Amino acid sequence: MSPTLKNIQKCARVLHTLAIIAAVAAFLGAASALAAAVGLSRWYNAPADVLGMLAPIMAELDHGSYTASVAQLSADVISLALDGVVLCFAAAYLKQELADGTPFTASGAKSLLRLGILTITLPLISAAVSCVIFGAFDVDISGYYGNGSAIFSVKYKTGAMHISSRSYSATARSLRAQKPDNGHHSKT
Repeated sequence: MSPTLKNIQKCARVLHTLAIIAAVAAFLGAASALAAAVGLSRWYNAPADVLGMLAPIMAELDHGSYTASVAQLSADVISLALDGVVLCFAAAYLKQELADGTPFTASGAKSLLRLGILTITLPLISAAVSCVIFGAFDVDISGYYGNGSAIFSVKYKTGAMHISSRSYSATARSLRAQKPDNGHHSKT
């Protein structure tokens, strides 16, 4: 084995380990964001007596609106889960490359091609789904550049599928303001 190939294999071992660690972290992050979204929805729909006991504690933790928080957490779940999928494919490629002993195989080239395509498409899917989530919750994402969704949103909002225009947003807010409470508690 040549010294160059030995260096490539050492790098592949390190990257394989890092890809596995990052994939686990991404899936744990997605699970944590999902748990936070569920916990937040339970908090806002809790009975009044529970709200009274926990109100001083939760007042310290309250940052932003309920819908913006749920939209952000939902978008984070999708983004982190898809990042974890890409990292799993990267770890699988690196495992195959280590088993083959060289990156220069036909099966390695196919795996690398698939990984490249997924690396391009899954973040775009994540950005599109995030924009749909933010649009469904009527949340303004100006300045949000977490996964490219703000850039994608500009094209999405100005394109043919004009879902969340200013007039629609204003109408939706005024209709929500006129709805009766129906026993649900909301933070102000």
